[in-house]
Amino acid sequence: MTGLNQNVRITSARCLKPIGSCGPNAIDSTLLAAVAIAALGLVLSSTPILLAQSNDPATIGQTTDVDNAKSTIPSLPHRAAVVLARHCIECHDPISQSGDLDLTRRAAAIVGGESGTALVTGDPLRSPLWQQIESESMPPSGYKRLTDDEKQTVRDWIRDGAKWPVEVIDQADFADELAAPPTWLRRLTVPQYIAAVAATTGVDISQQATAILPADQRADGFSNTAYNLGLDLVHVEAFSKLAENIASKTDMSWILLRHAKCQAMSDDCIDSTIASLGETFFRSPINDMERTAFRKLFDSVTQDGGDFELGCRVVIQAMLQSPRFLYLIEKPLLAPSPEPASSYELASRLSFAVWGSPPDEELIRAAQAGELDDVRRVRGQVQRMLRSPVAVEQSLAFAHDWLDLGRLENLRPDAHRFPKWDAVLAADMKAETLEFFRHVVWTQNRPLSDLMTAQVGFLTPRLAKHYGIPWDYRAEMAAARTSGNAGATGLKALYALDRDSGNRVPDLSQSGQAIDLQITDPAGIRWDSEGLTLQSPTSLISNSTASELIDEIKRTGELTIEAWVKPKNRGQKGPARIVTISSGPSNRNVTIGQEGDQYQVRCRSTRTDANGLPDIKATHGSVELRWTHLVFTAERSGAATFYVNGEAQATADLGGDFSNWDEGYRLAIGNETSGDRPWLGSIRQVAIYSRALSQEEVSHSGGAVVRHDLSTIDSRGGLLTQASVLSIGGDEASMVARGLFVMQDLLYGRVGNPPPCVDTVPIPSKPGMSQRDAAMVRLSDNSCRGCHAKFEPFAFGLERFDGIGAYHETDEHGNKLREDGEITLPGSSEPIGYKSSAELMNLLAQSDRLKKGITRKMIQFVIARPLVPADLVEVDQIHQRAWQDGGTYASIMTEILASDLVRMKRPETAP
Repeated sequence: MTGLNQNVRITSARCLKPIGSCGPNAIDSTLLAAVAIAALGLVLSSTPILLAQSNDPATIGQTTDVDNAKSTIPSLPHRAAVVLARHCIECHDPISQSGDLDLTRRAAAIVGGESGTALVTGDPLRSPLWQQIESESMPPSGYKRLTDDEKQTVRDWIRDGAKWPVEVIDQADFADELAAPPTWLRRLTVPQYIAAVAATTGVDISQQATAILPADQRADGFSNTAYNLGLDLVHVEAFSKLAENIASKTDMSWILLRHAKCQAMSDDCIDSTIASLGETFFRSPINDMERTAFRKLFDSVTQDGGDFELGCRVVIQAMLQSPRFLYLIEKPLLAPSPEPASSYELASRLSFAVWGSPPDEELIRAAQAGELDDVRRVRGQVQRMLRSPVAVEQSLAFAHDWLDLGRLENLRPDAHRFPKWDAVLAADMKAETLEFFRHVVWTQNRPLSDLMTAQVGFLTPRLAKHYGIPWDYRAEMAAARTSGNAGATGLKALYALDRDSGNRVPDLSQSGQAIDLQITDPAGIRWDSEGLTLQSPTSLISNSTASELIDEIKRTGELTIEAWVKPKNRGQKGPARIVTISSGPSNRNVTIGQEGDQYQVRCRSTRTDANGLPDIKATHGSVELRWTHLVFTAERSGAATFYVNGEAQATADLGGDFSNWDEGYRLAIGNETSGDRPWLGSIRQVAIYSRALSQEEVSHSGGAVVRHDLSTIDSRGGLLTQASVLSIGGDEASMVARGLFVMQDLLYGRVGNPPPCVDTVPIPSKPGMSQRDAAMVRLSDNSCRGCHAKFEPFAFGLERFDGIGAYHETDEHGNKLREDGEITLPGSSEPIGYKSSAELMNLLAQSDRLKKGITRKMIQFVIARPLVPADLVEVDQIHQRAWQDGGTYASIMTEILASDLVRMKRPETAP
């Protein structure tokens, strides 16, 4: 924290624009030095003070003596369960049962194994379990030994009657610390910081923040894990630069409208404005110490000639660097028993869980009114928040972390084995899983266990080809653009350019007049699976006018042109025509083109000239040498938007209507109809609609991701058959990696690390040995079976999928691949057989173990820390209530946020 204290500053000798453009309201270097010094006073001076900060205004700024805190000592059965989970249950659970001994249940331990009972309750000296531990015969050589304290715990526990804290000691529940580490201080993640800036200032800082802030790393499965959100000098410098940039871009008229009752240089006006700003930026009221410090900062600005607006702007810049903005800070609980979180603390807990962003005005109002003390009102607030589109995006952030989809961005499979792998295919895989999650969880509102079995896929043409699934452009795109009424799609022309159609490109829309295109110079093109590449000047042009299409656009008064392109270079000008409906260089209805490093649109209306001027231009640099999704929409009102990769980069008011569109114009791709504005690059899809797609439709169609019914495709359907998940197995489609994913991330199973002497490099397949055969070798080895039998069988049903998720019935060496197997769920001793990957996923979906695994993952995401034994009772209650209410994302989230895990604060140590 010292580094943060020393670096909260305003660092610029330039004037902050638009603060007077270095005129009377400018800040000179002398004033900036004073401002920097004043800003330092806003930061809490030591870690104990910072930890004592609370969102309760009555306690902000108080110091506490952490050493005097009372703590509750965990119960002896809980401490003993931790020792057993860490050192014994690995080999003595219902699956492994080394020596035929199961130590997870009290009755089984007393009955014992092949050597008789393990426990004589009340008498450690006669208990074989204690005898083995005391002599250090167990755990076996090569495993971590028990400490003296752990030995004493087991001895005392047996002497006290060997009571079990729960019916079954699950290794996943007890192998970690008994109580959670304190999380009174948690830095905002990068996405949370971006959201907080947008909510408080209205400034979108996402691009710059993502570029200069270190990425948040995953720990215990999530990137928001509190203990892993450190702060170093890079963060400090970045937050300083970002604060300066944000302050300069903030619309102060909007800020003052929200926070200033007046703009007079009176104490009441200044102090009330600072208090209002502080409550918004810090998500709770500021205290007198902070108000005084910010007032000094404000006065430093105005005494040097700055006005009211400038004073507030500089105060905002300082607030953006305060720990109270950059961190979620709560007052530590030093009492021996749990106590309710303060209203403001709870408001932030709710909002960052559901939205990944600060509380809105309604939540702050509820906190001020004390309404969040009532669990029924908490539920009401959560249900209100879940109706926001922001809640959907936050749920996708959960899915992204849970399934480690960020891994795909860095995945580099062997290029010789997987030559078609590239970043585009990886992005398609990620998009499939996220859209699948969105569809199952939000569109259909199904139980989260149905993620295992939902027979629907969200594919691009490229991913469909990778899966070997036929792509029906007309039917699938129509389904993606409408809510069931095929006539409402407005699709009027559609060209799929990833299939060789010779010199003629057919219109696949089947919407009336087919506007087929002819390639003027076939020598200038190349067909491949990615798209049609225009290597030298040529064009794809309609043989006749596009009169029916033009008439329909004139009738509706609306238009959308959508294209997927990859330019050859950034030097093409003219603009070089990508798609056009025109008669030559200066007369057009509409054109999308490239002018150097930016895309442009020219669209005629009764308010523009015959050339469609003025241009509608995307930003400079929008032309990148990669696949890019371009969408231009025009509404009946005249509002036009130009999207690049789903981002609205330009808007305009065309005015008028399309009644002056010329019905005698032809449609062309890759050149002007006159042949003198060639564009070079690749195109894989063009679609034209007689309506304006909504922003949501545009964002969901990036990459042409559309829904496919998979109910008739035996090899696909359900989360585990998606390439994003299957690629966890690496080049060799490792059954170890895939099995561990199912056991640990879906079924919350636990297995220890292999002994140091074990070679963990995957065994490569070879003639006569598939990955399944290699797994059977491990399972036949007694030294391996105890652990591998717990997880590898979960991957047997996935053997037919290679390292990047393609389906094969034989591997590259000709080995026949299977999809049958037998699994034993963690905590159970009963094996269950399955004949296919579909049956495997049905078994998982029906098991309470998977449902509880999902519940636990969501809880962990919400509370930003791993679960510990102290959480078990509350976790079970959340799980039971949520799944009785349907097991949907909304029901689980509601039960989590209404539970004591969120509403209460625990002492630093709890049983």
